[in-house]
Amino acid sequence: LVHLGDSYVALANYGPKESNVQAEHLTSAIDRIKKALQLNLRVFVYRDFAYVVLGNAHEDLAWLAQVGSDEEISKNYDQAIAAFKKVAEKNVPLGNMNLGRCYYKREVEGHQKGYLADAKAALEIAIARRKDYPEAYRWLGAVYEAEGNYDLAAEHFDKAVRFAKEQGSYNHGLYECYWARAILETKKQPASIRAEILNRLNDVDAQDEKVHKDLLLAVGKTYENEGKWQEAIKQYSTAIGDSPKLIDADLLRRRAG
Repeated sequence: LVHLGDSYVALANYGPKESNVQAEHLTSAIDRIKKALQLNLRVFVYRDFAYVVLGNAHEDLAWLAQVGSDEEISKNYDQAIAAFKKVAEKNVPLGNMNLGRCYYKREVEGHQKGYLADAKAALEIAIARRKDYPEAYRWLGAVYEAEGNYDLAAEHFDKAVRFAKEQGSYNHGLYECYWARAILETKKQPASIRAEILNRLNDVDAQDEKVHKDLLLAVGKTYENEGKWQEAIKQYSTAIGDSPKLIDADLLRRRAG
C-alpha cells in the first residue's frame, strides 16, 4: 500500500499535467497511505516512508489548490507539515528536509506569510544531521533567495551542486542553474564571474525539460547583465516556448521589470 501510494504521487508529478487528473492521483495516494497507517506498521522504516509519502501528496495538493480556496490550501499544508513532523521528530534528516521545503513552499508558492523562519530552522537541522545533504542545501538556498540574501543563496546552491555531483545525483544540473540565478542577482558581477557562470552552465545536461527551462533563464540573465539584449530575449523566448507553466512566474516578472 505504501509503495502504491508513492507510485500515485509519482504519476501525479510525471504523468499528464492536467490538474484534475493529478488531484485524483494524489487523492488515491492519500487513501492508500492512510489505509497502510491503519495497519499499525511494525517496521518503523516503512512507517516513516508512509508519512513522507503522505506529506508529499498533501504538499502537492496544496500547490494544485493555488487556484482554489485559501482554506483548501491551508488544510493541505497543515496536513503535509503534520506528516513530515512525524518523521522529523525521530531525528530523520529526510523528515527535516521535507518539513523545511514545505514551510518554504507554503510562504513562497502558497503566499502565506510567516513560514520562512520555520523553513530555515528545519533545513539547518537536516544539514546538522547530514552534512552532505544536497537537497537540504538546495532548499536552504531557496529560503535565502526568497529573503533577498543572494550571496548566501549562491553559497548554499553551490554546496548542493558539489554534493549532488559527488553522490551521482542527476539534480546537480538544476542546482547549477539555481546557483547561477542567485549569483546574477548579487551586486558582485565582474566579467570573470559571468564567464565562469556560462562555462558552468555549458556543462549542464539539459535533457530534462525543467532543467532546460532553468538553464535558458540563467543564460538569458547572464546575457542581460552583459547588455546583450537580443541574446537575452532569445533565451527567454525559448524558455517560455509552449510550456509557460514550467516557468517561475515571479522570476519572469523580475526580468520584465
